[in-house]
Amino acid sequence: MLVSNENQNSLEKFAKNLGLEFKTSKNLNLAFVHPSFSKDNYERLEFLGDCVLRMVVSDYLFKKYKNDDEGKLTKLRAEIVSDKTLSLFARKMGFSPFVKLNKNEKNLCENDMVLACVFEAFLGAIYLEYNVQAFDKVSNFIFGNFQNEINEIEDEIDFLNPKAMLQEYSQGKFHILPVYNLLEEKGPEHNKKFFVQVELNGIKYKIGEGASKKEAQKQAAKNALIELGLLKEDL
Repeated sequence: MLVSNENQNSLEKFAKNLGLEFKTSKNLNLAFVHPSFSKDNYERLEFLGDCVLRMVVSDYLFKKYKNDDEGKLTKLRAEIVSDKTLSLFARKMGFSPFVKLNKNEKNLCENDMVLACVFEAFLGAIYLEYNVQAFDKVSNFIFGNFQNEINEIEDEIDFLNPKAMLQEYSQGKFHILPVYNLLEEKGPEHNKKFFVQVELNGIKYKIGEGASKKEAQKQAAKNALIELGLLKEDL
């Protein structure tokens, strides 16, 4: 037996708490078995889960970004399905304690690649369990649990991101990068305000503020783009 009855019950309860019920626990158990633990492991499920994940994410991006080209969609998908992102998802769900490893490999339960593999294998197990409802079930699991994280990735990569737009303009016109200067931090730790000013080719632009340095930099870049006439004020 790959998984003890106690661990099997824990896994089934864990899945149920995520809104997932497995009539048979074989694939659910296998999704958490590392190759170092057994020859019967998550690798085949990982292969299936990787394909399902790419299809679900491709469908989501294709429908959301109706006017964008294949290059942008590919870039967004690559970031969403990366080991870095999937391991983040796995940690958020609390997968690590369930990963079955050889006793000499216990440190791998927090490894990004291992957690990403387990996450994909888990999606593969969901897909096999739900048959005709499989696509919708996997899609609902991903976007029901990780929409905020996916939105952040989209914001980072989105070609309308003010920082990306300003950098592209700066490199194209002046062959330099914009410089972001943190001018001030105000407020208590739990409610800080950051004030950032961007400088480009010796010119300083209107100060941006935000609840984080990143947000303040984004606002400062937006202000610069507006002053440069490259962005409308209501965007």
